Amino acid sequence: HQHPYISAMVNNGSLHYDHDRDGTHTQLAGCEAKFRNLEHDTHIAIRYEGDTLT
Repeated sequence: HQHPYISAMVNNGSLHYDHDRDGTHTQLAGCEAKFRNLEHDTHIAIRYEGDTLT
């Protein structure tokens, strides 16, 4: 995948984030987010509410 990349993972404290693999083995979902080096300000919001990630 391309960077920047946003991913979500579920963890009960027993898993470790693997930087060499960008956490792909523990991610629940993810997406590329092309918001760097644009000609305008960018904002990003991630919310987890009612068992829904938006």
